[in-house]
Amino acid sequence: MADVPFDPIATWQKLVSDWEKQINEVSARVTGTEEYSRVMNQTTKFTAAARQHFDRQMEEFLKTVHLPSKADMAAIHDRLAAIEDAIEQLRLALDRDKRGAAPPVSRNRKPQAP
Repeated sequence: MADVPFDPIATWQKLVSDWEKQINEVSARVTGTEEYSRVMNQTTKFTAAARQHFDRQMEEFLKTVHLPSKADMAAIHDRLAAIEDAIEQLRLALDRDKRGAAPPVSRNRKPQAP
């Protein structure tokens, strides 16, 4: 029988591969149960409720110290964007009027040169 040289890389790869398969099997057994689904559902509900409570408390705190909340800043941003759009529309309208308008009328009594 021929001597096969020891390959530490191949041994390590096999160890990692076997370990990964075992972890996958265990996690599949755990996550596939009804109890796991129930616990995850309760955890998700609790997390959402805690987040809502935190948001309300933070908004109250910001009101107390006279600082704008995230919603207030979003409303200001929207209003500012609307104002910028209106200004841009006015600028475009003025540019159109300037291009299509007749030359300015002279206010002196001399006729304009041709």
